[in-house]
Amino acid sequence: MPPDIRLSLVLDPNAESPGHVVEQARIAERGLFDAVFAGASGRTGLEPSTLLSAVAASTTHIGVVGAVSPQYTAPYNQARYISTLDHLSKGRTGWNLVLPEQDTDPALHGRSQRSSSRERYSRADELVTVLKALWEAWDSDAVVADKSSGLYVRRESIHRTDHRGEHFAVAGPFNLPRSPQVHPPLYASVGSAESADFAAAHADVAVLSAWAPAVSSVSNLREVAVSEVDSLAAELVEQADRDGVDGFVLHASVDLTRAVVDTVVPQLQAAGRYRSAYSESTLAPRLKADAGVGAVL
Repeated sequence: MPPDIRLSLVLDPNAESPGHVVEQARIAERGLFDAVFAGASGRTGLEPSTLLSAVAASTTHIGVVGAVSPQYTAPYNQARYISTLDHLSKGRTGWNLVLPEQDTDPALHGRSQRSSSRERYSRADELVTVLKALWEAWDSDAVVADKSSGLYVRRESIHRTDHRGEHFAVAGPFNLPRSPQVHPPLYASVGSAESADFAAAHADVAVLSAWAPAVSSVSNLREVAVSEVDSLAAELVEQADRDGVDGFVLHASVDLTRAVVDTVVPQLQAAGRYRSAYSESTLAPRLKADAGVGAVL
């Protein structure tokens, strides 16, 4: 049986400084984690894509996944944030779509009230469509970069988007070349029937906030005590075999992350259930290559 248990990490939102966040990500990379996730809450309150730029510059293999809200950010700007990070990380970027029930207070964004659930999911659905269209605007042969002729791009290989939908109107074309992954993998949390439907339609990885037997993917693992670390490997194997999940997202401090890397990871490797090295240089094919059945929707 190939290694089939994977770990990812939510970077500690209560870390004392950005330096502690970078340290935590480097520890997770030493433990061969799939990716680290960053949100915009907690003590540091740092914007995710900017923080993850520092993480990407300080690591070489681990994926960097930022939170994205479909409700309050224009798709063109959001596409630029994600694509830029994918270029900077050389193809290690993913994006974690914050679904309607998880989003921030609309008053923070100048809105008096939340829109309906149907409208918010419709907006999220359309955002995914627009971002993919923007990222595909440059053909694979668009960049020539020929110094002798002075030709950088083939204009005929760059296309307008011309999207006009219920929520967004985006003309394009996109102003960045194709990033290494073209479509950085999309993570979506599943905690309701609506979010499960959305993940099944769009997500590369579904993250289960509460175990739902109908969806097989990656489970959230809330912080455990350092005293429970010794037994954690056996518990992960048991849950993976029983419930069919393919990996776990750990919510942890820097110290707990280090304990998991130094204790749990070697135990999983000894059992033949965890990778011994990174097998792919970019995030999307790594998820597909190392995943068990059902991990990539």
